[in-house]
Amino acid sequence: MLLQRTDRSDRADLAHLTGIQCELADYSIRAITSGKDAMGEVALEVRAGDMLEHGRSSSTDILDASARAYVAAVNRIARRLESGATGAKKPHVM
Repeated sequence: MLLQRTDRSDRADLAHLTGIQCELADYSIRAITSGKDAMGEVALEVRAGDMLEHGRSSSTDILDASARAYVAAVNRIARRLESGATGAKKPHVM
């Protein structure tokens, strides 16, 4: 089950919706603009069993960027599971 959008970053809800138990393996934030409405970028890695995938998103709201990046990584894992792929995969460079 691929997710298109989420309004919550609660991993338990995502696990319930997708049936995929994931854990956050790596998380980083960096500013990509400055000023009052600065944009921040989140890059993260999510592990599900022996699979590791990355997610990346940017926004002026770091919680929004975090949730979108997490969902992107979970979607990558879901696509791999749907295609029958298993095993570790080197994530894209963050």
